[in-house]
Amino acid sequence: MSNINNENEIDIRTMLKKIFRYKVFILSFIFLVTFIGTGIILIKGVKNVYENKSLYEVGNYINNEGNIKSLFNIYNLKSTIESKFNILEQKDDKPYVKVIIPRGTTNILDIYVTKNKKIEVEKIAKEINNFLLQKQKEKVNFLKTQKLNISETNLISSNTMDITNDKRILSIVIIFIFSFSTSIILVFFIEFVNSFKEEKKENE
Repeated sequence: MSNINNENEIDIRTMLKKIFRYKVFILSFIFLVTFIGTGIILIKGVKNVYENKSLYEVGNYINNEGNIKSLFNIYNLKSTIESKFNILEQKDDKPYVKVIIPRGTTNILDIYVTKNKKIEVEKIAKEINNFLLQKQKEKVNFLKTQKLNISETNLISSNTMDITNDKRILSIVIIFIFSFSTSIILVFFIEFVNSFKEEKKENE
């Protein structure tokens, strides 16, 4: 067992020595790729991205047994909202409406709407709000016939922000990580080629 640990330590040390030996190459490669990538992002630009975050508290009611029940199954409601409003953007690779149920809660919905135009973001956020109000109206009208105590769904907060800079910074970070990992792969490839050449010379 100790031999295996020693071998692992030696391998790690060998790897670190190789990386350190090529430190100038690695740093130069990272700088060059990140510099070019950042330049492209700044010159070409990143499309404006706006995000609306709406926080909802799902309503509840007290049934005949005196138990508090949610107006909706929150997980079904999450799936319904995402499928209904993301289906409009089938051409896009990723959905632009995302619903999050905060950990430890059973009646809170965080709804994010992301698009390139602020007016579209706010329009979709309003459509989602109207959709929730309509679903609530149908459920409440039914419950009122049973004369139950009802607490309706509330829109706690809603705001739209320009998150273009966040996307730009994220893109640069991704370029940096990509350049770093690529430089390490290149180092081991160079080492492999060099060792292959040395073996070939020895055999000759």
